Order: sequence, then C-alpha cells, then structure tokens
Amino acid sequence: MKIYALIPENMYRDLAAKHNINGLMRNFFGELSSPEEIKLLLEQIRIARDGMIASYPTIVRNITDTLVGTLPLLLYRDSASSAGSVYLRWRNVENNKSGQKAWENIVSDVSYSDEVRKSLVQIEKERLVLNMQVSILTSIMRQLSECAEKMEKIDELCQGGEHI
Repeated sequence: MKIYALIPENMYRDLAAKHNINGLMRNFFGELSSPEEIKLLLEQIRIARDGMIASYPTIVRNITDTLVGTLPLLLYRDSASSAGSVYLRWRNVENNKSGQKAWENIVSDVSYSDEVRKSLVQIEKERLVLNMQVSILTSIMRQLSECAEKMEKIDELCQGGEHI
C-alpha cells in the first residue's frame, strides 16, 4: 500500500538551503536596531515565504496526479486570505463549497480503500503544517513592518528638533 504525501521529499531542505531559514530566525531573535535592518529582514522573510508558496502549484499537481485526484475533493491554492497570503484548502467538487466536510466523509467511509483514506490523513496533516508555517511567516512579516514604521516615527521625532 502506497501512502501519498503532500510535501515533496526535499522541499524543506531546498528551502533551508536557498533561503537560510535558520539564519533568518537567528537574525529575527538577534539585535535589530534600525528600521533598515528590520526592512531587510522583512524582505528576506517575504522571499522565503514566497518560496514556500511558489511550490504550491507543483504540490497540488502532484496530488492531483495520484489516486487522490480521482476523489470528489480538490486541493487548491486560496489567495483570498485577509492576511494577504496564499493557503492550501480543500474544495468539494460536487457543490463547490468548503471541502472539509467532504474530506471528513471520505476519511470515515470504509468503502474507500485504506490507501486512499490514509493518504488523505497524511496529506491533511502536511497541509495543516504548511498553512501554519506560511501563517507564522506572514505574521512575522506584519510585525516587522509595524516595528519598522514605529522606529521610523521615533527617528523622525528625534530629528525634528527634539534631541535626546
């Protein structure tokens, strides 16, 4: 029995090598003393997050090409997020509504093979993790942006004749 996975085998290693995720986190928790440093880190994190999101079409295509692609369930990229990011979601093919209920029905329906049900469980766990990771990076970006703006206001205030 083959259990299909959502995340390509080398995705995280490739992302870490290309975007130095560990270094970004060290910098995030290091000394950030100017708006310019914060904006640079913000841009580096945006590039890393966008690198994750850029893998979504391949991820979705790879899943669609498996037996999971034959189900009345569609994995798609949802860019309608209020956070301004892109997340992976399920869509019910039969009624074009949220696919969570359809996903639950398939996983609990013993008329589907163990391979299908276990693959869907594995894919869902990985989908949740990917969405969480993108959400955390998006939140960090928002916080960095707000911090840079506040530091710029402080710098403007201090340069406006009020010397501290």
